[in-house]
Amino acid sequence: MNLKSYHLRVCDNLKSIINESHTQLDLGKYHVFSSDLLQWSNILKSQGTEMKVLENVAYELQFSVFLISSGLYRQAFASLRLVLELALSGILFSSDEFYFRKWKQGLADISWQKITDKDTGIFSITWFKAFCNSEPEQKDREDIEAIAELAKETYRKLSGYVHGGNYTWETKDSHIVFNQTQFDLWKSLSDNTSRIILYSLLVRFSQDLSSENLSKVEDCLTNIIDDIKITRVILGRPL
Repeated sequence: MNLKSYHLRVCDNLKSIINESHTQLDLGKYHVFSSDLLQWSNILKSQGTEMKVLENVAYELQFSVFLISSGLYRQAFASLRLVLELALSGILFSSDEFYFRKWKQGLADISWQKITDKDTGIFSITWFKAFCNSEPEQKDREDIEAIAELAKETYRKLSGYVHGGNYTWETKDSHIVFNQTQFDLWKSLSDNTSRIILYSLLVRFSQDLSSENLSKVEDCLTNIIDDIKITRVILGRPL
């Protein structure tokens, strides 16, 4: 069999895996979240805040959904890590134009350490104080700690697929086949990623959103992070 014929057989196999993946009724919500990210990007752009990075994040998430539905699990996890890393970097860039300009020119790299710095990162108490214009109460501090830990654990698990961690090779065989365990893990980590990104966007930009623009993102906030205090405060819901 020549290489072209082999690749065509792989494509035929991918079709059957896509059909099996799409029997999962909740798969579409991850594609919907990419539309939510584009909505955020458009809102922030209209308010004078450049967050074009979110457009790239949205398209990468769509690609990750395609990869996971095709049974390309390692690639899907690596793509999802980029979604998380790039989204949080974009939020950090919004507060540090010098860092952003260096990154745009290829003079600086995205740094997970910068994103998660305990004193100046986006999950720090200082960050919350600066952008929410208030001293975090006990529930706020618990939310910050919980999201920070979720981000750390999610990033660690996703990174395993990039760096070839031993647990990432535990599939049925060497062929491309549907794997429910890997599929479910991706969905779980994608849920985490959506939660982390939305929380981070809300903390950073909640004070800047008009009531009209807030209403445009209300559904995604209530669907994903309704249990977090800042969400309920911003939306005027009882605690």
